[in-house]
Amino acid sequence: ASTDSAAARPVSTALASTLPATALVDRFDFPDGRGLRCIRAVNKGEELLAVPLADCWHGADSRMAPELQPLLQSGVEELRDFDVTALHLLIERVKGPASNR
Repeated sequence: ASTDSAAARPVSTALASTLPATALVDRFDFPDGRGLRCIRAVNKGEELLAVPLADCWHGADSRMAPELQPLLQSGVEELRDFDVTALHLLIERVKGPASNR
């Protein structure tokens, strides 16, 4: 998406502040949806953004969620990491502000 449109605008400061200060991208509302844009020209091979694994949703972490233990230990057919992570996301969504994620 192009940033030339007058309809494109930066995302609120509260949202943008969650990106690391070293990131070469910022959050942006484009006319056709929200995303990230580069804040300057980048060199080939330059790191745009690094996200610590601890801040990511992944199967290994989701498999440790206490709420999923009964299902995972029930002998049900093996669940893919994708499915376990999706269930974990739903559980945390239901928790609302009480979620630690």
